[in-house]
Amino acid sequence: MRDDYDDDDRDRRSDRERPFPKAVFFAGVTWIVFGCLILINGGIQLIMTLGQAGQAGQKDGGAQAVGGTCGVALIVLFGAAFLFVGIQSCKGTAKDTLGNAIGSLVFGLLAGGGAPSRSLAVWPSADWDSRTRWYSS
Repeated sequence: MRDDYDDDDRDRRSDRERPFPKAVFFAGVTWIVFGCLILINGGIQLIMTLGQAGQAGQKDGGAQAVGGTCGVALIVLFGAAFLFVGIQSCKGTAKDTLGNAIGSLVFGLLAGGGAPSRSLAVWPSADWDSRTRWYSS
């Protein structure tokens, strides 16, 4: 005898009625926006690198173009990965968002890890005279 609350039917029904988590959608949109910003940055970097390499009278223009293009390729790779993960998350086709979240945290720590060294790079040189002039001005 078949009852109205068959377990298999209830499982299929609960999958269809399960709401999509808003946090996952927000994370997906954030990843898409961040990926687009990285891709835009990569395009600007490519234009600047090729423009500087093409200036007249520069000896190592070819080496600068090749080196800069390799750096841009890495930037585009990261941007495409963020874009791919964001689209997958927003569409609901991602198998699990835990790996995406861990990857984002690792990239954030890598990017933020260089912040102290970059902030120290703006400090005046080590000789005492330049420090005293910097403080006094």
